[in-house]
Amino acid sequence: MLRLSIAVSMVEKHYGGVALAGSFQGKGAMKMFCLRMAGNDGIFTVMVDADTGELLRLPGGKNHDHDE
Repeated sequence: MLRLSIAVSMVEKHYGGVALAGSFQGKGAMKMFCLRMAGNDGIFTVMVDADTGELLRLPGGKNHDHDE
C-alpha cells in the first residue's frame, strides 16, 4: 500500500501543481487517497488508489479531462 507522501509525489509529477490537502479514505477493500491540488488550470481533485497507484482526476479546474 502507498503512503500519502508517495501519492502526493506521484500526482504532483503527473499533473503538475502542488497538493493543498490530502486524506486517506478506506472502507473494506477500497483504499483511496483524496488529494486537492492547485495547478496552472485551477483547483482540482485527484483520487489515488492506495493499492495500485491508479490516478483519477475529478472535475474542478478549467480542464475537466481525467487524464492528460
